Amino acid sequence: MKDLLFFDTESGNGHISSMCSFGYILTDENFNIKEHGDIFMNPEKKFEKRVLNEVLFYSKEHYQSFPNFKKHYNKIKSLFQDDTIVFGHAIVNDVKALNQACERYELPYIDFNFYASDKIYKEFTGDQSRKGISLDKISENMLLERQGDKHTSLQDAKLVMLQIQKICSELDMSILDIINITEFCKGENKGGRYFIQKKPKIYGEKHNILEGKNHKLFINCLKETDIEDNKESKYNHKIVSISSNFEYNNYKEMIAIIRLLAKKGGYYTGKGSSADYYVTFGNDEEDKKMKFVKKEMEKRNITLIKLENFLIDIGFNSSTVDEIYNEFINNRKQTNKKNDQILQHQEKCTITIGELLSPKN
Repeated sequence: MKDLLFFDTESGNGHISSMCSFGYILTDENFNIKEHGDIFMNPEKKFEKRVLNEVLFYSKEHYQSFPNFKKHYNKIKSLFQDDTIVFGHAIVNDVKALNQACERYELPYIDFNFYASDKIYKEFTGDQSRKGISLDKISENMLLERQGDKHTSLQDAKLVMLQIQKICSELDMSILDIINITEFCKGENKGGRYFIQKKPKIYGEKHNILEGKNHKLFINCLKETDIEDNKESKYNHKIVSISSNFEYNNYKEMIAIIRLLAKKGGYYTGKGSSADYYVTFGNDEEDKKMKFVKKEMEKRNITLIKLENFLIDIGFNSSTVDEIYNEFINNRKQTNKKNDQILQHQEKCTITIGELLSPKN
């Protein structure tokens, strides 16, 4: 089982060369905390008044009372093991801070692979913009509580952990499943140089790849589809997952499959290891879910079924894909329009407590 490392750094004057704290949380794959801490250090640089007043939780005297980065190097380096999966928000800045600190104190660079949690969040929500998003905004959107404007590295590391944990929970997927489908959120730091993969532009519904807006609609379809009770179907009250070889490249077909499976009483999940039936397609070695399915099969029975046989079982017909898909999209538009009308009506009918208690009313 791999460890997960969530970390954040703070700087004394807004420049990455003045790192004054390194906050971290180390967990197992199930987000059980094994170790956490906030490593304070003297940046041996001038503190900026604005940063002290608006960003840093502690006084400059607090940070200056601790040893410099060199004294903490071995502890920090020990957290970045080869098989540890590393996460951070806008993590490139933290990677730069570590590299510059190593350079400054003439220490070996710390090499590691990492995942940008803010990019994973944008994948989760279908946000295709190139613009960055703050940790505060993500926390607000995901209903994660933050303690005040000033913060510590440890608090930020905890928010990143809670964000990733909630995404796993919402998608019913393990952290290993998540990183397998978010390859464009991955980066590498080696020899003081970092690299992060760039994602090609995806054009939402016009494209049939399960990315961006398509992925968001796919999740909405899972949440909004009513499951029928079909006692004659072998999929009744059963969970089905399909090979990533097919799932990733066939967005519209997946919408149709979810709808047709629901009529057979079946549930769909993106998490292969949670399935009762796992649908195979193409080369198993290229299927990102298969190794997790095989591992789970050592504990319990999972029925493997070929895609062509499964499609026959649920009555799938390629000629009706567009019809089912368009029905799903139109239903969503009508639901959203109805919700907007209800909201507008509520706004017109709003009355305050003061108005309600007024003698005139």
